[in-house]
Amino acid sequence: MDGKFHKLSNGHNSFDIYKAPADFLINITDILIKRFEVTLISPQPMSGLDGSYLEFKRGNIRITAGWDVWSGCFIQSYCANGDELVLDIGNYLNTLNCKFGKE
Repeated sequence: MDGKFHKLSNGHNSFDIYKAPADFLINITDILIKRFEVTLISPQPMSGLDGSYLEFKRGNIRITAGWDVWSGCFIQSYCANGDELVLDIGNYLNTLNCKFGKE
């Protein structure tokens, strides 16, 4: 279950794991908080019929992690520093392929 990097329409990075199930967002959230030292902006996800989204911050960097029917699980950036963070997170998650890819 390798993730792929993409550029969003805002020009910033997104890391998508298309085949990830919705509950994989729980694993990603735990990793973001523990390993990448981000904090949740709001403890409740924004949810709809087609997805769930969580907003995080680290200093002045804001990222979104979520799951939707189009992208699977994803992490998105809104600024250049966030782009670097998304690259770091995506590269790390891809190293965990053997751990999460078989669940």
